[in-house]
Amino acid sequence: ASRRIHSSKRWSDSNLSLRNLPSLGKENDRLKALYPLDGRFVGSGHFTTIRACEQNGKTFAIKIFHTFKMPPREIAEIDQEIRFLRKLDHPRIVRLLDTFRGDSDTICCVMDYFSRDLFDLIEDGGGFKQGHYEIILQIAEGIDYLHTNGVCHRNIKSENILINGDGTARNRYVVNIIDFSSAIDLDSNPGSTNHNNELVGTWGFFAPELVTRDGSDPRAADMWSFGCTVMELAISHGDFQRWHRRYEAIMADEHPSRVINEDLRKELSAVIQKYEAFPVMMVIAGLLQVNIDFRLTAADALAWLRDDDNNTLEDDHEDATSPCGSPLY
Repeated sequence: ASRRIHSSKRWSDSNLSLRNLPSLGKENDRLKALYPLDGRFVGSGHFTTIRACEQNGKTFAIKIFHTFKMPPREIAEIDQEIRFLRKLDHPRIVRLLDTFRGDSDTICCVMDYFSRDLFDLIEDGGGFKQGHYEIILQIAEGIDYLHTNGVCHRNIKSENILINGDGTARNRYVVNIIDFSSAIDLDSNPGSTNHNNELVGTWGFFAPELVTRDGSDPRAADMWSFGCTVMELAISHGDFQRWHRRYEAIMADEHPSRVINEDLRKELSAVIQKYEAFPVMMVIAGLLQVNIDFRLTAADALAWLRDDDNNTLEDDHEDATSPCGSPLY
């Protein structure tokens, strides 16, 4: 499956933090001396290249932004990312270790190295495993930290979840959330907690209230996107793709929001019922509540996931309890 496409976004024109970045020189000799590239290509985008580098025997990732001919919107996106990562500090949020200009046309960000993202793990197949509960729990820990500190990510999806480890006892999963270019600071934007209808994120992961313009709390929208991400991990690839297409079709319809929400509830109910033997579907049902008054908060989801009675693939899970105060349909 191909990577998903971001929505259009509105960006601030401010890039004050970028103006203050130290330069390592046009020849890049100092860059190569400080962070020797080890030859591994990690990834790339329209204006970025990500390479592995080493320092003192430890591997890091260096994200190189090629700013020549980069649109102002993209420059502002880099600034947004740097501003958030400089102030966030949590084991589930990717660390920004260093930032500098490689030359007049490149901006470099050094971060911890991760071998893959959640999208890669899902694409590898193999179905939902017991160890995947640890991935879901760690994502919830990261989102809870963000929301507790007044930050909304606004683009939670599997491509923005980095993973190390293989889930074994000797090499447990370690998860980091990345990409804060769409994030918003509620302390700096107090009005954004009510009726924030800015369509930001990735199609198929938008909360329905963003599409229907019914007003939203961006924290609740984060939790819907988290629910879609957990569903992508938990159910079969084919079933998720069918759900994804149906959701996009429903959200593209021009019927009143009441009709759209009724159709959406029917589609969600069908998926939940098909996989109802898995306790994880209980938390998915709570996260994908169309009514945001009943949708789980990050703290709610975290408490449920930390309950050992709920984190099992055993057929007999009578002790598992629903985290949701309202039925899905």
